[in-house]
Amino acid sequence: MKDCDDSFIKIDGVMIRQDFNTTIMSPQDITKYTPMQSFQMKQQLHVPFEHDIQVLAYFLYEYYSDVQSQVNSPEEVLFNIDSQVTVRYLNKAELLEVEWCSSEKADMIADSICLLCL
Repeated sequence: MKDCDDSFIKIDGVMIRQDFNTTIMSPQDITKYTPMQSFQMKQQLHVPFEHDIQVLAYFLYEYYSDVQSQVNSPEEVLFNIDSQVTVRYLNKAELLEVEWCSSEKADMIADSICLLCL
């Protein structure tokens, strides 16, 4: 029996449809060959969090494999997850500030952090 992976062709790129023509190109070539522009969007979300910092640290370290933490003060602690998403714990305001640059991976990480903390 033939392995199903042999019947597929992997194509890396972005499909652009313009004036009934379809082209596949790398994301870096979009601005070079089309009038379209690509950009990254920095997003920031505030999530209410009334629990202790140890609860947040437990959630993050148990769920994600690459977490770095930095204590700025007892009132503010930063967590960096997979070098994609930054979570700032603000104790006095009882909230988390989640910040990331838009991408598929970072969006999923940020969404999962918000769900963990609610």
